[in-house]
Amino acid sequence: MTFKDQLLAYYQLNDVDYDRLVQPVSVHDLPSTTDFSVLQQVSIQLHQFVQQQKKIIIYGDYDADGMVSTSILKALFDDLHYHVDTYIPNRYQDGYGLNMNQAKRIVEASYDVVITIDNGISAFEPILYLKKAGLFVLVIDHHDLGELPEADLIFHPLLQTSKPHPRCAGYLAYLVYVATLKNHHRYLLALASIATLADAMPLTQDNRTLVRLGLSYINEDRYPSISSLVKSYPIDENTIYMQVAPSFNALGRMLNDQSIQQIVRYLLTTDMAEISHLSTWIKDVNSERKILSQQWIERYKDLDDKVIILYIEERSGLTGLIANRLLENNTHVVAIFSPDSKNSDHIIGSIRANEGYELMEIIRSYPGPIVAFGGHPGAVGLTIKRSEFDQFKKVFPILIQSHPHRYKEEETINITTKDIIQEHVSLVHNLKPFGQNFPAPLFQLHDVPADKLIFSQKPPHYLFTPLKKNISIFSFQWNQSNFPKKEHVMMIGTLENNTFNDVTSVRFIVRSIL
Repeated sequence: MTFKDQLLAYYQLNDVDYDRLVQPVSVHDLPSTTDFSVLQQVSIQLHQFVQQQKKIIIYGDYDADGMVSTSILKALFDDLHYHVDTYIPNRYQDGYGLNMNQAKRIVEASYDVVITIDNGISAFEPILYLKKAGLFVLVIDHHDLGELPEADLIFHPLLQTSKPHPRCAGYLAYLVYVATLKNHHRYLLALASIATLADAMPLTQDNRTLVRLGLSYINEDRYPSISSLVKSYPIDENTIYMQVAPSFNALGRMLNDQSIQQIVRYLLTTDMAEISHLSTWIKDVNSERKILSQQWIERYKDLDDKVIILYIEERSGLTGLIANRLLENNTHVVAIFSPDSKNSDHIIGSIRANEGYELMEIIRSYPGPIVAFGGHPGAVGLTIKRSEFDQFKKVFPILIQSHPHRYKEEETINITTKDIIQEHVSLVHNLKPFGQNFPAPLFQLHDVPADKLIFSQKPPHYLFTPLKKNISIFSFQWNQSNFPKKEHVMMIGTLENNTFNDVTSVRFIVRSIL
């Protein structure tokens, strides 16, 4: 089989499918707003609010998707030349979603309309309270559906649509913008694409189209609010995953005051001095997040238990990041608890697991009391009583052992060093963006002679083996000190372009060595 044949087989595509995935896209390839029956009602209602001079607040969320979607809705009203207020809740003071305390403050502030974005679909009591107080409630949310709240209007990607598909709040906000103003907006679409990547939406169907468009706009227009957070161009999905999204999310993880409200201003201002000032603030917060996370990772990096359960005196917003990093040490499951800033009798845990574990199923089988929990198979957040922690440490590892580990071996494409060429990297690159439900292809190099590999001369002597001009095997993860002591190794990794000083080279990036 040719390299392309193997690539198509990996994704279960044929040549027609490949050509369809790589052909240019435009906004006309996105769903029409008429595919969502509720959008017409939402559009009419928003125009009426403006005409009736209603006092409106947009209530968002403290993650990247929540910040972006709140900003897009604010931009909608700005383009209608109408003032609305926005609120990004604080993780530690407010918690996730609209709550009763904030609902009461909203009523006391004499608002007429509340628009929840990236939350609200499960805010039953606060919404009922707002309704009884005479407010109009519009919920725009994409989280799990169950019983619906008594809101006046609900826009959800799986409700009232001829094209149901998971979409993030930023994308929903953008659809509301288009439906209301009857035109597209390149920058706001780019923001929606960032939210789609940051919230790990499946990169299939129109999510993929949105992200392709958004990344093209970002690289063509070089928006200052995004440029200020990245190291270099061109920007691809990995830049968003590794630089932009973490910068936004760091605000929600680190800040314990109302300064998080500045993010909406940052995303919408055109004042270059303000962008410069606020981007410095964002990067400083993110740097602090990195330092604190790394300190905890260094403290526990030598733990080699298959199940690690820790309590640390740190902000709960960092525990998931730390747990993810500790998973890299051949650990199967990591649970890290920290104080609950709103209730000293409770602690908040972030649990992460390697593929094959069903964490939600395991947590549901826990025999002791759990205050609250939620998540998905590989990542769960839960709250327990502080007094329950010792019992949890005893019982949880037993539950892990008693539930079958449904390990699925990663599929790879077998190649030789002769396949590491620009032509093949281009075939892979054309399929970008990669992400949830559409991962980058993994390649396997067999029987690589270990004594032929070269490491950099400067510490930490990472793997850097030139094959030909501008073609190499590369890894920051593997160096002389941790490289397996074998005559031959099998490498699993990705094929990527690397651009430095305007010179593009081809790299086989090593992810694991067997």
